Amino acid sequence: MPINCLPSGSFHLFRALVDRRVGSLSPIRLNRMTSLCGCLLLLTAGTRAFAAEVPAGAEEFQSKIKPFFEANCVSCHGPKKSKGKVTLHTLDADLSNEGRMELWQSILDMVESGEMPPDDEPQPTDQTRADVVKWIESGLHQQTEKAQKSPTPALARRLTNFEYQNTMRDLLGIDLQLISGLP
Repeated sequence: MPINCLPSGSFHLFRALVDRRVGSLSPIRLNRMTSLCGCLLLLTAGTRAFAAEVPAGAEEFQSKIKPFFEANCVSCHGPKKSKGKVTLHTLDADLSNEGRMELWQSILDMVESGEMPPDDEPQPTDQTRADVVKWIESGLHQQTEKAQKSPTPALARRLTNFEYQNTMRDLLGIDLQLISGLP
């Protein structure tokens, strides 16, 4: 493993610190220790970057979409009251769950058509409604693309004796009577 996996200034500082702490070690052992520490540093830095990853659209959900639901929907579709057996107070920016995708699709249909919020409730501005519709459409589109990119593998199924005989006839071009010899 190369020693130069640390930035150039860090290597000399680390080497001086190791020399001061452990005294004289064999060069092979020192290089191995330096490589190990450098790789551990890279691994921990990589896990921090991975942990800090935010789902796409999460900031916009928190700043625009969630306040829209709290102002216009949660009074009728919240924890205390759930008209139509729909609760929206627990929604988050994750549209990857298939059950949630159906809910998000019905929310999109209702908001886009103007059915929700009902006419007797305060109405959001046209721009706010358009922002919510755009966010939901783009999220559903992304999830649909992800599902299409990772298809499920085809299932291998067993042929019946009759299907096997027909397959062999098609492949070989010879009409063989294979059914009698098969279990």
